[in-house]
Amino acid sequence: MLQALHDTVIVKPICEDTRGLITIPRSATIYKQYHGPIYGEVISIGPRYPHARDLKAGDKAIFQRHEGKPFFYQGEKFLRLKECWVHGREDN
Repeated sequence: MLQALHDTVIVKPICEDTRGLITIPRSATIYKQYHGPIYGEVISIGPRYPHARDLKAGDKAIFQRHEGKPFFYQGEKFLRLKECWVHGREDN
């Protein structure tokens, strides 16, 4: 079980294809690939994280693409973040 330390959050990045039926220009896809936000699932919240009351394990969070420190645990990629925002909850 992963446990976040201090003021960090551990997030598992989610790769979602949200294109639907709209034709997206190649340039927009390339821009999003390098500059757009990314979504992830909150795995653990550190005891001193300042916004802990707004997050809980299992929430979908949004954060900047190149933010955080990546690491691998049991072959899966996770990120250690200092800040993320709630995107959606499963219980809503």
